[in-house]
Formats: sequence, structure tokens, C-alpha cells
Amino acid sequence: MSHRKESPRIYGVSYDPESDAAYIYLQPRETKAHVTNEIDHGINADFDKDGAIVGLEILWVRDQVQRYLKLPKPKEPNVLDAFGSKIRRVYPAPE
Repeated sequence: MSHRKESPRIYGVSYDPESDAAYIYLQPRETKAHVTNEIDHGINADFDKDGAIVGLEILWVRDQVQRYLKLPKPKEPNVLDAFGSKIRRVYPAPE
């Protein structure tokens, strides 16, 4: 007999780009959450009345992905980086 735990089944994922929040459904969508616990900064777990996990809410998804994957923060776009050479050709520096 194997003692491996089964991986949780994912019933769905939703993402709202406006609020940069995602929800991972670990039970059918109609399952009601009874209590929510913050398990990490910006990550909340919902549990039903029997204590089974219902789903995970992830706030600030873009930041969370960068943090957990240890990706560097994207560099702020700089107009001169993208267009600097063209601007210098059109408007050369005074001599």
C-alpha cells in the first residue's frame, strides 16, 4: 500500500487583471467557504465548515510570481533606451 498523498484536484482558476488577483478552486465552485486564513502575505486559504480547503486567493499575482520564482523585478521602461539613438540622430547634441 502506498503512503503517497494525492495531489489536490484543481476545479478551476480565475484571474482578474484589473485587481491582479487570482483564485484557485480546490473544490467545486459552488462549495461555500466558512473561514479564511492568511497563509502568507497576499495568499489566503478558504476552508469549508468541515475544515477542508476550498480554494486559494492570491493577491498581487505578478509580484507573487516574481517573489516565489525569484525573478528580477522588471526594469521600468525608459524612453531614451528605446528611442535614444533615433532622438540623437534627429536632434544632435550641440557642439
